[in-house]
Amino acid sequence: MGTLIKWTILAVVVGGVAMLVQKGKELANSFGFSIQGYGNPGVNGTTIDLPINVQFNNPAPVPANIDMVDAKIYLNKNGWILAASVKQPLQIPSGKSVQKLNTRIDLKQIFGGNLIETLKSFAAMYAQKFLQVRTDLTVTYAGVTLPTQQFNQNIQIG
Repeated sequence: MGTLIKWTILAVVVGGVAMLVQKGKELANSFGFSIQGYGNPGVNGTTIDLPINVQFNNPAPVPANIDMVDAKIYLNKNGWILAASVKQPLQIPSGKSVQKLNTRIDLKQIFGGNLIETLKSFAAMYAQKFLQVRTDLTVTYAGVTLPTQQFNQNIQIG
């Protein structure tokens, strides 16, 4: 009889562990994110501060520690040119939340550091009243790198 009780307890423990592992996999699989858009750009000389609004879905009942959020911002200047990037860990609350990633675009770097050419190019973009911007966002959570999401939008600057 003692052996039967031991086997029963072992079966319950193994079943409980298997259930917890399965629930953990389900939670990890339902974790997600999407780029909601850009905040209002701040233009200061030849720099542009451009916040990225990202919605996260954390189904866990506790905050989640994101290993790494990697955002790359590109401007379309006769083809996509890397303009800024931000790479940082992030803690997000339980449920759905929108987090703001702050980026700074330095137009002098994009246009070769020549102030006159930068100002001419910026004036041409400013005359168009918008910048074509693309963001590639990759999130690594619990050691798993999720598929990169891409977001394109014309940003009003004038």
